[in-house]
Parts: sequence; C-alpha cells; structure tokens
Amino acid sequence: SSDYGAGGGSGGGIWLITGTLAGTGSMAVNGGNGGNHYNDGGGGAGGRIAIHYTTNTYSGAKTAYGGWGYIYGGAGTIYTKSSVQTYGELFVNNNDHSGAETPLPAGSWQFDNDADGVTNNGNLLIPSDVTLAIPGTTPAIISTNGILTNYGTLVMASATDLTITGSLVLKSGSIFTQLLNSMTINGTLTLNGIDTLPDTMDLTINDGGILTHNTNTTTKVNYIDLTLNSLNINTGGTINVNGKGYSRSNGQGKGSDSGTGSGGAGYGGKGGNGNVSTGGISYGSLTSPTDLGSGGGGVGLGAVGAGAVKLIVTGTTTIDGSITANGNNGLTTASGNDRGGGGGSGGSIWLITGTLAGTASITVNGGNGGNDTYGDGGGGAGG
Repeated sequence: SSDYGAGGGSGGGIWLITGTLAGTGSMAVNGGNGGNHYNDGGGGAGGRIAIHYTTNTYSGAKTAYGGWGYIYGGAGTIYTKSSVQTYGELFVNNNDHSGAETPLPAGSWQFDNDADGVTNNGNLLIPSDVTLAIPGTTPAIISTNGILTNYGTLVMASATDLTITGSLVLKSGSIFTQLLNSMTINGTLTLNGIDTLPDTMDLTINDGGILTHNTNTTTKVNYIDLTLNSLNINTGGTINVNGKGYSRSNGQGKGSDSGTGSGGAGYGGKGGNGNVSTGGISYGSLTSPTDLGSGGGGVGLGAVGAGAVKLIVTGTTTIDGSITANGNNGLTTASGNDRGGGGGSGGSIWLITGTLAGTASITVNGGNGGNDTYGDGGGGAGG
C-alpha cells in the first residue's frame, strides 16, 4: 500500500468558569503529530481554551499549539475574560512553527487586546464572512512573528497611527476600514491589488520592514498600487516584489519551453534564447510601465517573473533602503532531461513624487538563465 503517514488528531477544548484562578501547572490542548513516513501526514490543529474569571493569579502555562506534520497544524485559540472586561482577550500562538491558519468563526468579533495576542507564527485568519474590530487609536498590529490575514472586514475605526511588527496580509477583495494618518512597517505588509489606505497617509518602512504583494500565476491579480502623502524607506527597509510576477512559462513575454536550454522571458527587451528554445517577446508601455514580469521557459525549471509597484506620493519620497522588482533565476537540473530553465523578466516600478531624496536603490533586473552542461537557459529581460 502507498497509504503512509496518517494525519494527527486535533486538540480538544477546555472551558473554565471560576471566581478565582490560582496555582501553577499547565493547560494544554495541543494537536497531535502527523505520521512520519514516505508521505508525511499533516499535523493536528490546536484546540480551544476559554477561561472566565474574577481574580487571576494563575502562573502556569496555557498552550494550544498545532502538531508537527508535512504542514504543521494551525494554532488553536486561547480566550480569557475577566469579570471587568467587555470583550475578553484572544491569544493565538503556534510555538514558532509556520503552519495552517486559525480562522475566526463566522460573525463580528472584538477583543479587549489588539492583535498583539497573535504571536510565534500564529496565523489568525479573517474569512470573507467575518468582521474583526480592533480598538484603540494606536494599535500595534501583531507581535513579532505573528500573522493576521484578512479576506473579510478588518475595522480600526479609531486608529490614527498603525505599527506593524508582525505580518499583515490584506487579500484582494477584503475590506480594511480605518482613518490612518501614518503607518510604520517594522515587519511585513502584504497588499494585493486596489489601494484601501488613505491617500493622505505617511508611510515609513524601517530596517527589516517589507512591503510586498502575493505571487501571481497566469493573470495579473496581485500588485501594489498606493497613493500617499509621504514615503520614507529607511536603511534596511524595502519594497520587494522579486519573483511575484507570472509563473514559469506564463505572461505576455513568456520564454519558450524545451527539455534543455529553454528561453528567457521578455519585457522591456526580448528574452534571451536558450540553447534550444527562443526567448519571449517584449511588451508593455514605454512611457508608463505597470506590467508584471513574465516567467522563463522550462517545464520544471523556468523562473518566475517579478511583480508590479505603482506609487503616487504627493509630498517627499526618501529612499535610503530599496525598491526591487527582479525576476528569478532559471534553475539548472530537474529530473529526467529537463535542464537549463529560462530566467524570469523584471517587473515594473512606477513612482510619481513631489520630491525624491535619499541614496535610493531601485532595480527591475531580469533573472539569469539556468547554467547546465546539456543546455543553458536564456536570460530574462529587464523590466
């Protein structure tokens, strides 16, 4: 039989209502591990802990981790509510293991803490039928290594200043309601399409901060399109959409496929020919480029093209970090005779600003072709 590696079971639930919560010990609703064999099973999800109390001096551990597997199970939820709180607090912690998401149940939700309770690779998901309201005028969204992914409605009705220390993902079609004057990115902000941020907002990206969008496949769905009052990218900060364009062998300038020596992707120029196959055509606007980069040829080895960034800044743009939209390099050898993939083409960066300052690094380079003894792939064109 080829049925190896069964999935792990999920954690259960603990529901505790008490006047006084005291002591040490532990409360655990962790998911079980998946079977470890030729085909690993998935990890079981963490369960749920809900504690309602009047007085709390408990100092023990509370865990709802997902179990190990081919993909770790999603973190469970830990909910605590004192008698003086209106909504209670939510905590989602996956013990620093990247895994499945933790969806909020259908309906409208608000908690007394902001999303700083999402930590250690916990990934709190707002589905399309869910509204999550976060209180406060200056919420710090998500602690380090926490992830908040919005497919539904995220409301910060009173927020004027927002700091992202973990990861915030705003999916295409999601709603983000706020009145921000400023945003600071110390972690990662992932945008996907139409701008939902105020045109008068000041955006700062600090050292280690990243603004990006999700990858595309065969059509342009994900990209960055922002209008801002000011933009400040400090040293070590970046807008990075490398390898976020069309997937291999896709896009207007896709490279031609071949078992060996596939063609590089085109964009501003034609893609380079491989040993066997031709490079992709050039495309896009000469005066206002906004297209994604195309994928290099090669069934298993072609590279992904780069993403697209459009920025309109009415005031000053200061770039001491970087903005990059580079195509990926073609790979060298896969199984069988598939060798020498084509490089992906660079994407696009369109910046309109009142003043441009700083020691900017802005690149939209094409990727290299795969270098293989039996057939080199063609290089990807620049954006």
